[in-house]
Formats: sequence, C-alpha cells, structure tokens
Amino acid sequence: MNKVTRSRFVLMRSVALIGQARRLWSSRKGAAAIEFAIGATVLFIFIFGIINLGFLALTENGLQNGVANAARVASADASDIMSTVANGGTPPTTCPDLPTTGSAVQQAFDAGASPPFNGGNAPNVTVDWYGPASGLPSGCTSKNTATSNYVTVSISYFWKPVALAYLFNNGIQLTASDTEPVMAPTTNAGQTS
Repeated sequence: MNKVTRSRFVLMRSVALIGQARRLWSSRKGAAAIEFAIGATVLFIFIFGIINLGFLALTENGLQNGVANAARVASADASDIMSTVANGGTPPTTCPDLPTTGSAVQQAFDAGASPPFNGGNAPNVTVDWYGPASGLPSGCTSKNTATSNYVTVSISYFWKPVALAYLFNNGIQLTASDTEPVMAPTTNAGQTS
C-alpha cells in the first residue's frame, strides 16, 4: 500500500466511524432501559421508605400500648401494697414491679405490646413510684411527694428499619411513658386514710 492509498483508507475509515458514532448517538435504542433504571431506583427507595414508616408507626404504637398496660398493673400493685400497709398488714419483702423479666409490670408490658417484642429484643420497663415511701417494700424506688401518689412507667427501645437499615446503623431510639394514679389506701372500715 502506498502513502496516498493508505491516507485515503484512514480518511474513509475515520468518516465511517464518525458516521457510526452519529447514528449511535442519535439512536433511541436502550434509552427506555436507562430511564427505567433511574426511575425504578427512586421508586423503590420511596416504596421502602413508606414500608419503614409503617413499621415505625406500628412499633411506636405497640410500645405505647404495652407501657399503658404496664402502668395500669403498676398502679394497681401500688394501691394493693398501700392498702395492705394501711390495714396493718405487712408489705411484700421485695418490690414486685422491679424491671426484671419475671415481674408483673414486665409481663403486663409483654402482654399489651402488639406486635410482641420477641426474646432478646424485648425492652425492659422502668417503674418510678411517686408518693410517700412508707409502705413500699424494699427495692422499690420512690420519689417522695407529699401531695399525690402515682406511678410512671417508661421504656426505651432501639428500632432498626426493615429495609435500608444501613442508613441507621444504631437504630432509632423510641421512648414511651405513661403515668397512672395510685388510689389512696383504704382501711378495713372503707374510709380513706
């Protein structure tokens, strides 16, 4: 091949490549696949976000129901203990509502929480007694107030999203609390002391 022929060949090949590039660039083949890839990514993130928000609301509602149930039990237990002491009886030797797995308040939380929190993920409740410390068994913490008797049950739980969990490595802390009055103790004669 001589120099002129070779130059022509290179020029014709370059023109052909430029023509192919123009046709490829103006072609719409495959554009739908690229548009779908971009649109589907946004759509799936949006759908997973809605699913996660639904599970978050369900978990928060379950925590609140469980805490309300546990506060009612703690209030009834405190009323029973105070009435026993007012009638001359002896209170239990240990606090029945300490945040342990087998306590009445923990069991009330587990029964009232819907959906149930399974096994090691079940959060422990915290019970704070407000009122006179007299009559409470040892182990019950009381924040003495002279004017009112009530209990506050609170809980803290770290929720992890179902989808896209890598965005929240430690989870999202959810808290719930409920305060219930403790009925004033009554004597055997039925009078409030």
